[in-house]
Amino acid sequence: MPRLDVYLNKVILVAIPSLFGDTACRPLRLIGVELYGLWLESAELSALSLPENRHAAAGTVPITFVPFTQIVCVIASSGSPVTPPPFRQEQAQTPSRREKSGGRAEKSKETSKRHKS
Repeated sequence: MPRLDVYLNKVILVAIPSLFGDTACRPLRLIGVELYGLWLESAELSALSLPENRHAAAGTVPITFVPFTQIVCVIASSGSPVTPPPFRQEQAQTPSRREKSGGRAEKSKETSKRHKS
C-alpha cells in the first residue's frame, strides 16, 4: 500500500464532494498526513473556507484539514510507469485440465461414437 507521506509538499488530486459539491478530483498540495485526515493547500480550498478579505490580508494561502471521511478519492503519481508482474515459468508448466484428467474427455467421446455405430 502506498504511503501518502512521500507526497508531502507535492500536488495530488483529491475529490472532496462535501466541500466542492461534486466528485471531480482537484489539484491540491499535500501539506501533512494525520491519522484521521489530510492537511491540504490550494487557493480554491481557501476561497471556500475563508472570506476573500481574510486570506488576501494574510498574504499566504492557508492550509485546511480535511478528514478522510470527507475524501472520496486521492490520486498521486507513482513516478514510474505501471508494469505487469514478471511472467513466472511455473505458470507455463502447469498441466491443462485435459492433461490432469488423463485425456478422459477424449476417451468418452470415442466411446460414445463406438456405441452409436
